[in-house]
Amino acid sequence: DFDGNQTDGAVVPDHPYDHVNPGTPTGPYSVKNSVYVRYFSSGIAVVNPSKTNTYTFNLGSIYKNLQGQSMSSVTLAPDTGDVFVR
Repeated sequence: DFDGNQTDGAVVPDHPYDHVNPGTPTGPYSVKNSVYVRYFSSGIAVVNPSKTNTYTFNLGSIYKNLQGQSMSSVTLAPDTGDVFVR
């Protein structure tokens, strides 16, 4: 796992989120309704870059979030993002 200071002896614990596999990118990222979106062969990544606005994004299909919940849309708080897999 990544540790920005490799001389301090800190260990970053392994987490299931470290092993999410959305597949390979199917194209470059795009901006849709103020949300950055990138599609992958088995998933989708979405990011809300706004420091102040919340956005709801329609995923266009049913995906599972990192907690395993099936979703067709997501509400992104300011300065957040999420990854979804099929």
